[in-house]
Amino acid sequence: MARLAAAQLEGIVLDPAEHDEVRTPPVAGWEPLMRGRDYARLRAVMAARESGVPGYFDAWDREA
Repeated sequence: MARLAAAQLEGIVLDPAEHDEVRTPPVAGWEPLMRGRDYARLRAVMAARESGVPGYFDAWDREA
């Protein structure tokens, strides 16, 4: 898994009209910040990335 070095993180420049901070928590740190369905999708993506095996997640809609 790729990691950003401290210098890379410090070099991120945000458009203040769009964003006011950069967060880089571990995957579990995103759970309280995301809707349940979105967090489940993140976990599925990370599991596929770590295993190298494609996964399937059937709730990609943005309605719920």
